[in-house]
Amino acid sequence: MKLKNTESDTPYLNNYDVIIIGGGIIGCSTAYYHSKIGKRVLLLEKNKIASKQSGKAWGFVRKQMRSPCEIQLSQSSIELWKALSEDVYDISWRNTGGIQLIESEEDLEKYHQWMKAVSEYSISTRIIEKEEIKSILPMLKSSAKYAIYTKDDGQVNPYDSVIALKNLALRFGTVFQENIDIDEISSKSNNIHVSTKKGTFIGEQVVCCAGSGSYYLLKKLGINIPQLCARVTSFQTYPLPKISNATFLGGGIGFRQDNDGCITIGCQNETDIDLT
Repeated sequence: MKLKNTESDTPYLNNYDVIIIGGGIIGCSTAYYHSKIGKRVLLLEKNKIASKQSGKAWGFVRKQMRSPCEIQLSQSSIELWKALSEDVYDISWRNTGGIQLIESEEDLEKYHQWMKAVSEYSISTRIIEKEEIKSILPMLKSSAKYAIYTKDDGQVNPYDSVIALKNLALRFGTVFQENIDIDEISSKSNNIHVSTKKGTFIGEQVVCCAGSGSYYLLKKLGINIPQLCARVTSFQTYPLPKISNATFLGGGIGFRQDNDGCITIGCQNETDIDLT
């Protein structure tokens, strides 16, 4: 990281091994795993923990139809969620499976191409027919004869999960500072100084977990990162009768249902996400 050298006389606060910028799912999990191994960790969040994208995402945890270059990461992610759920009752992980309708010959061909591309991995994804689709989604009204089903996939409540990870990190000593803007990041005496209106924090390492804010934060340091602006609208319902345990994609929408009956719903595949 290219940093500006400075000889500031700003009063310094406590020293940390790791300073994390961003209080979403990545920031809080990074804080948890570092503090768990004994690191002195400080997390700085511009707003409130889980107040941005991480707390408002769909909550799908899936391998199904992901890009082949993401499969190993997705598999590891699911194993991490499983391990966390054994230790933390409020992490909200549920192994519910995931279903995606095959609504055209093009969809079917995409599935076969995908299965060929990920054949080296142990993927539980398979095609199911109308009778089995109905057993998973009895209220579904669709002419689709087939669907893709992955039994190993699951879901989490995004906000609850981030808060659970925050609480885990707190248990191991992470210090959290919310509603705090970063004015400058500079290097001095082999340490990194993060200047804010609440003072200057000193750390051996700074980890950027600022999500959509990363571009603007790193631009101050002369670092340009490739970041695609993407916006997908989703909403959550009031509690409703049980519709589906599995996550669902089809008919232009995607949704999942929490244990309390609330459904998070959004548009299906309407945004191009550039993996670079």
